[in-house]
Amino acid sequence: MKKLITGLLPFALAACGTLFSGTTQNITIDSNVKGVKIYDSGAVLCETPCNVRLSRQRGEKTLIAKKEGYEDARVLLGSSINAISLINIFTIYGFSTDLTTGSLWEYSPNSFYVNMMRDEKLRKREEQEEREIRRYVLSNWPVLRQEAQMPKGGEYMNGLKSMTDLPAGALKNIIKNNASPVLAIEVIIEECEKNK
Repeated sequence: MKKLITGLLPFALAACGTLFSGTTQNITIDSNVKGVKIYDSGAVLCETPCNVRLSRQRGEKTLIAKKEGYEDARVLLGSSINAISLINIFTIYGFSTDLTTGSLWEYSPNSFYVNMMRDEKLRKREEQEEREIRRYVLSNWPVLRQEAQMPKGGEYMNGLKSMTDLPAGALKNIIKNNASPVLAIEVIIEECEKNK
């Protein structure tokens, strides 16, 4: 009996939450847009999709998700009592150790999905730019087709290049390879989206 009590004494004094869960917790964060930066108190934690280890603490923790062209989003981490720490409820030493180290708490849930929304002003500006590209190509299609055959392009091709920020060679290929201005416009806009 004495050996049994001596064997169980370390477990009675141990802080189960600290021993089994640790003082940090792994949090998984993903988003509808890749490459969203996750900030904690102004410091970058990671870029989605990511796993990050956070110190356990009591109360809520707010992380900020940011990406250029999107509105900032908040990730609210709620905390609850770590079930493993409840084993210590009858031992003051173990309970106080878990309380002091933060192991008494856990973030719940531990996986988050952030839905980033496009910045409204930027979205409207991009739609306006898209309309201008469509109008320009439709209005100048015969000239653009001719200039696409020229080695150095021409005035209209340079105008389209400055509107789209695409290389002249790529624009020439798009115009040469598409007999319809509507198809060419779709490819140009798709390429512009890739370059953002």
